[in-house]
Amino acid sequence: MTLTACEVTAAEAPFDRVSKTIPHPLSWGAALWSVVSVRWATVALLLFLAGLVAQLNGAPEAMWWTLYLACYLAGGWGSAWAGAQALRNKALDVDLLMIAAAVGAVAIGQIFDGALLIVIFATSGALDDIATRHTAESVKGLLDLAPDQAVVV
Repeated sequence: MTLTACEVTAAEAPFDRVSKTIPHPLSWGAALWSVVSVRWATVALLLFLAGLVAQLNGAPEAMWWTLYLACYLAGGWGSAWAGAQALRNKALDVDLLMIAAAVGAVAIGQIFDGALLIVIFATSGALDDIATRHTAESVKGLLDLAPDQAVVV
């Protein structure tokens, strides 16, 4: 027997595909910390602040330079890698330009400014990753709501 669109009732329509198990979402902090770039940006910020405190409190120059250079490594390794790939492809991108500016700051003795640039850039990358992840999860949630079948009326 074939049903026409007018003969299908709500009781016959397959509306029971809604998942019975609702996953527990991560807490705000755990969700944030699960983004790798957030962890690296946090490490870079902490190293930058440690270098700043050491510099302002009169610590030996080698100490705060080391902390700032560690900040460069923690916050800039991803951009350095992306910049190297862009250079290999004979292209310029913002990662390559940022690394060049940070290295230039060290070359003229302004390691503080370069480390601050690294922290700002690492933080902006982390915020971009968070926004992208949130958008992807929202779109996935909307797609999960779409039914496999539709009843034509």
